[in-house]
Amino acid sequence: MTDNRSPAALVGGVHRRIRVLDPQEGPFRGELIADGEDVRVRTDAAGCVGEPFWAYGGADHVAGPLDLVRRADGTDVLLPWCTERVGVFLGRRVAAAQPLGTGESVTLVGSLLRGLMELDGSPLPGTWWLTDGGRPLFVLGTGESAAEATRAVVARVRASGSDRSLERLLADIESGLFDLRAARRRMDRWEADLTELAAPRPLQREVFAPAAAAAVVEDRFPADVDGLEARGVGWRTVLVGWLGAALDAGRAHLGRALRLGRHAPVGSAPERSSATSRAGRRRPLLVGLAAAVIVLAGGLLWPSGDADEAASAQDAEKPAATEISPAASSPASPPALTQDPVAEQTVDPAAAAPALLKRIARCVREHDERCADAVVDGSESAVLKAVQATDAGDDVALVDSYGDIAVIRRGGPEEEQQILVLLLQKDEWLVRDVYA
Repeated sequence: MTDNRSPAALVGGVHRRIRVLDPQEGPFRGELIADGEDVRVRTDAAGCVGEPFWAYGGADHVAGPLDLVRRADGTDVLLPWCTERVGVFLGRRVAAAQPLGTGESVTLVGSLLRGLMELDGSPLPGTWWLTDGGRPLFVLGTGESAAEATRAVVARVRASGSDRSLERLLADIESGLFDLRAARRRMDRWEADLTELAAPRPLQREVFAPAAAAAVVEDRFPADVDGLEARGVGWRTVLVGWLGAALDAGRAHLGRALRLGRHAPVGSAPERSSATSRAGRRRPLLVGLAAAVIVLAGGLLWPSGDADEAASAQDAEKPAATEISPAASSPASPPALTQDPVAEQTVDPAAAAPALLKRIARCVREHDERCADAVVDGSESAVLKAVQATDAGDDVALVDSYGDIAVIRRGGPEEEQQILVLLLQKDEWLVRDVYA
């Protein structure tokens, strides 16, 4: 148990608060904290009285308490950070057309069987989750019994696999789980058979489901595409028309925004400032929209092999076209747009970090104990002392981002390093915490 009553017992970098979890983010509510190199969920132990997970502390595949943290006014419990249901993970793999490999199936199903052994026939309901490290855990609470939930997962893995030997073994496991008492006697043999098929592999959780543009068009507008194809109009032509209309609309919207900022009445300064700021906020979005449309259109218009042959045949039959001057064919280009450095700082916390460090150094030189333009209110003393006491270099890199909180590493590989925790307040990044 970690005791936080004595200041002398505190260890730097331990149990650092990251953020408060949203109730929909996982099975446990509380604060997300750093526990050494791991991430845990810290919640008040008094609010967990009667929860069934207390009986499974130390279990490998059943969610239970990992540690207790004593406060001056009570006790907190540390729980595993469960980030995704196993069913959702399997659905993402199917959607990405990337079914589990044999080694991944061995890891998943083997973990489920070990979780059943740790539950030892408990009838309590629950759901299979994955932790932030990819470990399957059975979280007691709402859901099905462990045997029912495990059988459902095994069935989904079997249905999406292509290995015949694995499919036969999973079918045997699925049918055997109907009788949990008999299944417990076969667990060791099932686990041995799984590891004979393949070595366990970590679950690959970062998958993406690319969708072909043609498939998107056919799904969204099947009647239109079928009618156009029947008349000899290809889907690329349809997309070019739609993209062209979107680009024209974006250009017109941009022109209106620029005119609004340029021709505001002279006598209405507040309205002019508001209009100009609205136009400035629209600029990055409109520029991004135009760039995305152009890139997508270029990719769609890139000819395939069949299209090259058809185009060559048509070019051979066509007479030479009259050369058109670029000035007559090209419309006037819109004025170049520049990004607002304040908006850029708001988007990229790593870009804001060097400026914040310079402000903190200036505050130290000028004995500005508040340093309100660089440090979160209430953290001034600790942040100024920590930055002043280190020889870390000026290199910064983004470690992780949690919406309005970002973690930045300061210093190169061969230098003393610090971790900066930045907080976004009123569209401006400020330093909330610094530690080694």
